[in-house]
Amino acid sequence: NGKINLTVFKLLQEHLGEFIFLCEKCFDHKPRMISKRNKDNSTACSHPVTKHEFEDNKCLVHILRETTVKYSKIRSFHGQCQLDLCRHEVRYGCLREDECFYAHSLVELKVWIMQNETGISHDAIAQESKRYWQNLEANVPGAQVLGNQIMPGFLNMKIKFVCAQCLRNGQVIEPDKNRKYCSAKARHSWTKDRRAMRVMSIEPVQPYCFWEKMSICWKLFLCS
Repeated sequence: NGKINLTVFKLLQEHLGEFIFLCEKCFDHKPRMISKRNKDNSTACSHPVTKHEFEDNKCLVHILRETTVKYSKIRSFHGQCQLDLCRHEVRYGCLREDECFYAHSLVELKVWIMQNETGISHDAIAQESKRYWQNLEANVPGAQVLGNQIMPGFLNMKIKFVCAQCLRNGQVIEPDKNRKYCSAKARHSWTKDRRAMRVMSIEPVQPYCFWEKMSICWKLFLCS
């Protein structure tokens, strides 16, 4: 039927990280500022000075957590959005920014495709992302497990959490027994923003080619 059948869980398997809401005014500020919902005042953002109204200014963001951290804004999908990547953004940055009808990242494009097919809202995406990590962390306390033991439909993978700072140097280091520091001599703090998820596929890496159903030649972007 031509559908790609994307889900939040599938996206988070391909793009390791999470979907969360951040303050859009802070995120669009130059230089960019990362402000979550204020823990002490849920109606405001966490910026110490501006404290923007959070609910009116929240935007969905994908945080890629690998050896580096990357933030990708996910704009709201509407009828004028084009299910294709913006060639300007890919090359040197799009001057139209949020006014552009084309996706500005691969993960934004996939979210748009998923929304076009299922109608899922940004709030539901954030909730699914939270549930994904709750399931994963409940089943992967540091040891290796098969991915399809966590949730039906997961790819057949071995997954473990490792220290992201050590991984930058090619070391695969797990936490100590108290799960407060990594077990390396450096003893990096074992916090959510300082760990990475290492995934090893038991099956072929690309058993299904997502790109064949897209209208653009992805080799220009992925293999150049």
